[in-house]
Amino acid sequence: MKTRLEQLVMKSKSLIIMLRILNNLLIPPLLKNYRIKRVWAKITAQMSVEQSVEEIDLMFNEYLLYSNLDTGNLRGKNVLEIGPGDNLGVALKFLTSGANKIVTLDRFFLRQDSRQQSRIYERMHSVLSESKKKLVDEAIKIENGSFHLTNDRFKYISGKSIEEALDLFGENAFDFIVSRAVLMCANDADAAFYSMDKMLRKNGYLIHKIVLRDWQVFADTSMHPLTFLTTPDFIWKLMTYPSGGPNRKCIDYYRLKMKELHYQSKLLITRVVGSESDITPYKEKLQYNVDYDDSTLSMIEEIRPKLTKRFRSLSSEDLMISDIFLIAKKLV
Repeated sequence: MKTRLEQLVMKSKSLIIMLRILNNLLIPPLLKNYRIKRVWAKITAQMSVEQSVEEIDLMFNEYLLYSNLDTGNLRGKNVLEIGPGDNLGVALKFLTSGANKIVTLDRFFLRQDSRQQSRIYERMHSVLSESKKKLVDEAIKIENGSFHLTNDRFKYISGKSIEEALDLFGENAFDFIVSRAVLMCANDADAAFYSMDKMLRKNGYLIHKIVLRDWQVFADTSMHPLTFLTTPDFIWKLMTYPSGGPNRKCIDYYRLKMKELHYQSKLLITRVVGSESDITPYKEKLQYNVDYDDSTLSMIEEIRPKLTKRFRSLSSEDLMISDIFLIAKKLV
């Protein structure tokens, strides 16, 4: 339950901005990043082992389903997962599906619940064939409620961002680069895509579920869901850099970026502004009176005059898209 002071702060845009800026200025970046990521870890840790395994299966299956791929496409391939969160379950799914090498990369240092992770891996292990069990046994050693990685084919690297990854791995290192709810926090989205493009091999895939909406700024208030687009860029940077806040890239950015890189791409819409749940299945084009209605359009037009200039000029269709799923194949 929020204190009275917290309730008062949540009603004031100016106070939220001020506190976010102070948070960035006063707390050392390493500690701040660690603290924010730790909150997410605590949320995930509240899930049961069964729920965690179901979530892992869902995320892995979505990567394949919406990319029109199957496990055969993974055999012998190198995979980079950006921002694995507090467990390496999705990476393990890639390993047991035939991938040659899996690297997980997280810019944050994360306090992990080793006991819970061990239970998740043991549950995943229990339903595998003997040959797949062997792959897991070669990658992870679990004992006394803790685990450690034992194989160069399966790596976890923390404290490095995707913008820095090219220096770590070099060009043409991966066949797949995947992430879920991560790219919206890239401090420099252009540098992130430059790095991914250079690391990705020809005919390789970028597969990313990307959150375009507010995240931990005004989202927990009763304010308009697009309030975060009303703050000038220089103030927004003071509020969110380098703490990992949303970079406010809308769907138009990803559309233009794929064109610039000459990728064969597909942008699926997964959520609409004001909605608490995803569209199922994800789709390339929204349908009026099915995915949105006049109330959605009214919500956007209500705040449009308050949006900063670069967002004010976007179409209603672009502004209403709050999450996307990007599938892009490198052709050259």
